[in-house]
Amino acid sequence: MKNRMSESKKKFLKKLFLIIFLIIIFVIVVGGLIVGYYVGGIYKDWLSRKDASMEMMEEYYNLIVVQGNEKKIRYFNPLNPFGNSPPTRIYDRNNILIGEYMPPAYEVVNIEDINVLLENMLLLMEDQKFYKHSGVNYIRTTYLAVQMLVSGRIVGGGSTITQQLAKLLFTKSEKTFERKVFEMFMAHEIERNYTKREILAMYFNTVYLGDGNYGFEAASNYYFDKLLKDCRLVEYAILISMLPNPTYYSIINNPENNRKKVAQILSRMASHNFIDKDTAKAELVLFDENYSNLKDKVNASQLGMTVNRTPYVNEYVRQHLLEFFEEDQLALSGLKIYTTVSERDYRVSDAIMKKHIREIQSTTGDTSFQGAFVSVDVKTGGIITMIGGGGYTLNNQFNRATQARRPVGSVIKPFIYLYAFETGLHPFSLVVDTNYTYPQGMGKPPWSPRNYNRRYSGEITVETALVKSINTVAVKLLYDIGLGFFIKNSTEFFGDNAYIPNALSIGLGTLETTPLSLASANTVLANYGVHFSPYIVETIIDDNDNELDISSLVDRTPRLIDSTSPASYYYVNATLQKVLAPGGTGASSARSIGISYPSFSAKTGTSSDHKDTWFSVYSPDISVVAWLGSDKNHTLPNNATGGVNTALASLEYLVAVTPADKLNFLWDVPDDIKVVEICVVSKLPRNYTCEDVESLSTGDIDITSQCGIDHLKSLNLNDDSDSIDGSNENNGIVMLEEEYIVDPTLGKLRN
Repeated sequence: MKNRMSESKKKFLKKLFLIIFLIIIFVIVVGGLIVGYYVGGIYKDWLSRKDASMEMMEEYYNLIVVQGNEKKIRYFNPLNPFGNSPPTRIYDRNNILIGEYMPPAYEVVNIEDINVLLENMLLLMEDQKFYKHSGVNYIRTTYLAVQMLVSGRIVGGGSTITQQLAKLLFTKSEKTFERKVFEMFMAHEIERNYTKREILAMYFNTVYLGDGNYGFEAASNYYFDKLLKDCRLVEYAILISMLPNPTYYSIINNPENNRKKVAQILSRMASHNFIDKDTAKAELVLFDENYSNLKDKVNASQLGMTVNRTPYVNEYVRQHLLEFFEEDQLALSGLKIYTTVSERDYRVSDAIMKKHIREIQSTTGDTSFQGAFVSVDVKTGGIITMIGGGGYTLNNQFNRATQARRPVGSVIKPFIYLYAFETGLHPFSLVVDTNYTYPQGMGKPPWSPRNYNRRYSGEITVETALVKSINTVAVKLLYDIGLGFFIKNSTEFFGDNAYIPNALSIGLGTLETTPLSLASANTVLANYGVHFSPYIVETIIDDNDNELDISSLVDRTPRLIDSTSPASYYYVNATLQKVLAPGGTGASSARSIGISYPSFSAKTGTSSDHKDTWFSVYSPDISVVAWLGSDKNHTLPNNATGGVNTALASLEYLVAVTPADKLNFLWDVPDDIKVVEICVVSKLPRNYTCEDVESLSTGDIDITSQCGIDHLKSLNLNDDSDSIDGSNENNGIVMLEEEYIVDPTLGKLRN
């Protein structure tokens, strides 16, 4: 019985194995047919492109090998080896060349000049069978093919040096089955037409080694500032280490990963007797001493540039235009990019900011303290200058002018006062500076904002509150305006990218935005409510002298801010002129620079705990914002405020770039503001007898009264009467029309 069951089980297993075998054969056959079909299609594609590809290969061979062997001095660009495409150039508003995008070109490296250790290191790590295969390592390729079937994705690492050369020259390096097979066909053809040494020569001058560097000569110049022939063993290892993945093994951005790979390379070189173990250890020690922090020593931009006079601007333009162009197209299309920038202004602002940033860094010993500076054309929104830090290097590419969103401190207050003026207040309306308390909701204690000096002044004018930057009044005005109303309308000035907390602390400057956004918001004040979006690219001309349509880059249509009137902007602008006058928070800086009232409208700003200092200043022509702070949110030294360093930086710049006849000015009077002359003697609105008058007042004025002096009587010109018409009515004073209220600080009347 058991034997019959055993026989039955054996027959079942045989049938099962036969079925499995047939299924495997079927899968192999069907899979082979499918693969054959795809390979056949790729082969047809290869045949259609073969002649053109090999003609291109021959040109490349002549450039690299023939001219290299003849020792001809030949500089070439691996991204464009067969042509002479002009670089893309950037110009300032005065047609001064400020930038030129072009990957740098280097002398062709001859294979005979390559150090034997570098060649052995390359072959050991990338293609040990290089001198034995005919373009493809089939054993390695089969192994990877099995891995691909199991994992369901393309697996890298199996390409020979010849295949890598074919990929670099004739494909887009996409990870697809079609690209891999095409690469194999191409590699076979390359091996049929060129020697191994010639293939190596072309590879050494073509392979990508990170940070925009194609070829070993370009990489050695970039990373080590020396010719390839002058490099040492550890530097060869650093270059070879980046071949598998230039990003992951980047010596600049991932030095720890690079070190592990370098250690592996040196160890393998020693185990294959190319070097001894002591040499490997010594070179690794040298790496730790000199190459573990190479980022601080390399000075470069994101895209190779042969001219880079305004680096923060040029990088901003590049990033901006990558939404419009591919990077290679941007670098090699012969474009002429005309910007709104002033090269002169850039040099001035860059020098000023470097000076003030270095002062803070030297005082604290803390390099995290940085700064930003922006100036914008009020009449167009065009960016005039943009400084993003204390110097553009590979280690300091962060553009704080556009990328750092920070608490703005008291520079938010003019926008609160703008809406307060819309409610009917004017500069000499009375407000109370006192210890206000506000509820904060369920479970939270009441909140009382404090002034900078911890003191309260009682009844003061709106003008004094704004010029002196009184915290309690700003919060009270925000409360009266309505927090929700202000939050909704402030996006009109700062855009959607600003962080606007739903709290009355906005009145103390907890709103966060960038220097560029703030400079743009100030242009709205200067334009009496008209907003132009900030932009930097004016026009782009292609290599055929055609102007490109770049309307999609920025909307330059002026936009009128809702819920505001010209009169309110006038009150803000004219009041802020007194920030630089005696008694204002920026007065000492203005005095040290030689600026006298009436001049620019300005506002100082300091965030909580003195971690950010701001100064915003503007005129009818230009809006400027300076910021100083710490990338690590450290507190600035000596309780620094916006009225000191940032004010000095801004005013030094303005004095340097502003024509002398534009340093002092008065703001244009809107139609709904009526001029009233002020008596110089009484400092009150004039009566009919006042002759010594001025159109503006600088002192406090009783807005309910006029000048009570009869100047004619005091001169004995009208002894017989108390008034010019012989009557005693009103004591000889001509009263103001009741439908106007007086704005005494400005000498105006408003409907």
